[in-house]
Amino acid sequence: MDLGNLSVFILHEDTTISLMFTRKINNNHNFISYRSVINDDIHDTLRTLFSTYITQLIDEDAEITEYNPTGVADGAYETLRVEDIVGYDEYQESIAEADVDADLESEADNLTFYTIVLENQTLNDSYKLIRRVTKFKRLYARGMVALFRGQELNRINSKLIGLDGQIDIIQHENELLLLNHISVERVFFMDDAFSSKATEMLELMKNGGYLTNFDEFEEACLSDKRIQKTITKMGRENIDWENALANFSDVISTIEMFELGIEYSQVPNNTLIFEKKQQVMPILNLVRDSYYKTLINNNLGTDKKIG
Repeated sequence: MDLGNLSVFILHEDTTISLMFTRKINNNHNFISYRSVINDDIHDTLRTLFSTYITQLIDEDAEITEYNPTGVADGAYETLRVEDIVGYDEYQESIAEADVDADLESEADNLTFYTIVLENQTLNDSYKLIRRVTKFKRLYARGMVALFRGQELNRINSKLIGLDGQIDIIQHENELLLLNHISVERVFFMDDAFSSKATEMLELMKNGGYLTNFDEFEEACLSDKRIQKTITKMGRENIDWENALANFSDVISTIEMFELGIEYSQVPNNTLIFEKKQQVMPILNLVRDSYYKTLINNNLGTDKKIG
């Protein structure tokens, strides 16, 4: 994503700005969006706030990496494709059908995030800037969100309801730029994506037949979101899940060298015996071939990139 283009786009004279507030409905994986009426003064203030923040991002020149479910390095940002997000189509639909007649003041406590929609008919392009409203309820309780009158946002203060120009997610075409790692989970339904991908990878591993008590192993994996994220990350790596443990003599050597405490059997088939949840990560490390010994000093270690 070219932030330089966005910087020019937001200041273009034909670029329009719309403000949408959205409520995330967890029990049916849906969204309800509301369009806020904004006057010219607020329109200009928003343009200035977000333009300033985008300029700061450009000056920062941070590293951009592919989305990693298990975390991101400090100072780096991530990209993610729209098709990898559970709930994105429903979000788009809610924005397109945003209620312009709702009483936003009465909905203040329920709002989850807001979207700045930038559109330019001349350039035939658009962007969405998404920001979570993490402190909305507390601010509203203090009587500070007297901004709403019906559906209209009448004035703006940069210290209120997160309208400070900062951005969690930038969407352009089929790509999202994540400026806040956890935001994609808070805004969309990524737990479903992690569970689905983990289930897919575990099914491949099951087909290999190298693990006894596989159903218990699968349950231990899928009951822990951290492990789901780890398997999701591994699913993007070049791992032959069915045959990852096929070199069984080397698997045994690794188990003994690193004292992993995993029992195994070679009769009638070569299999690892899963017995407790504490064995999940060591087994996944074996699948990923993460254990190593250095060539010069023979130091033992584990590749920590697994998550």
